[in-house]
Amino acid sequence: MAGESAGTLALLIWVSWPLRKEVWFWVAAAALASLHLFAVMFFDWSEAAKWTGLTLMPVMWADIAAMLAIIYVLYRAIYGAPAEMVAEEPNNDRYSERDISL
Repeated sequence: MAGESAGTLALLIWVSWPLRKEVWFWVAAAALASLHLFAVMFFDWSEAAKWTGLTLMPVMWADIAAMLAIIYVLYRAIYGAPAEMVAEEPNNDRYSERDISL
């Protein structure tokens, strides 16, 4: 479980690398790391000793999805909705019908 925690935290930082200069990101990553440390140290993982890599994968994916969702919610709360990447198409059916003034 310690390896899973370290792996998901590393994946979180790798995916969120463009936010590396933001203080709030590192505060959130430290809070998530402390939650993982608490879970590894104080949760009874004796049943997990029987788990294989395939049975651990859903836990890992749920963990990284939850952490990325937390970072995304914080990003949206600070910066608002992201800009649209694609503009709407004009209503003209044909290219030749567009009114383009040069």
